[in-house]
Amino acid sequence: MAVAAYRLLFAALLLLPALCLRGRKSLPDRKTLPFVLGSGAFLALHFATWISSLSLTSVASSVILVNTVPLWVALFSLLTGEKLSRVMLLALAMSFCGGALIGYGDFSFSLQALRGDLLALAGAMSFAGYVLLGKKVRPHLSLLTYVGVCYGSAALFLCTTNLFLRVPMTGFSPKAWWIFLGSALVPQILGHSIVNWALARCSAHLVSISLLGESLVSSLLAWVLFGEVPNPIAYPGFALLLTALFLAAREEGRRQE
Repeated sequence: MAVAAYRLLFAALLLLPALCLRGRKSLPDRKTLPFVLGSGAFLALHFATWISSLSLTSVASSVILVNTVPLWVALFSLLTGEKLSRVMLLALAMSFCGGALIGYGDFSFSLQALRGDLLALAGAMSFAGYVLLGKKVRPHLSLLTYVGVCYGSAALFLCTTNLFLRVPMTGFSPKAWWIFLGSALVPQILGHSIVNWALARCSAHLVSISLLGESLVSSLLAWVLFGEVPNPIAYPGFALLLTALFLAAREEGRRQE
């Protein structure tokens, strides 16, 4: 909970000077503000549940369950009456199977880890809400306005929750503070902001499927940097993910045309 709070808090503070320079232009109007705050609440819930799951269940189990984001995005979209093409549905199924195969080699199940598995699943559902609300308002807001208010509100939600739950927010080593800052700069301001940039131009389904590329890239980085050779069963998973991304991107192009 402290890691999640500081990641978002530092990201919001780093964006604050740019928001102040824009003045009132950096604030959403009354119609869009509730959606931006709702998106921030979902983002806070995502980090609170998913990061917490990592201390209760295996990394593989957590990754497999959090990779169900595209399925929840599709389900929530169908509930609102949106229709999906057969190609997009196929890409969704392939992306989930690919992500599951990548993590399956280290997957383990135990009743003691059930709490962590449920938290990871909640992290996937909340991230789907974050993506869908972002898709609704991003075409009407600048990227800086959206991410500044969204990250700031998410940080406020988490810091308030931590105070209420009496989560320790001090006593970290100097190295930990640098890690907090690094997580705010790279995966949050750079990574999440690219996702939010894409939401103004692409469907939520394509964006959610493309997020699963994180599993592929992280496996390759672990191989190069730490010598962690992927399990042989992961290679079909890589192929499925790449194929799903190709199908979803091609279908998105046809839809936009």
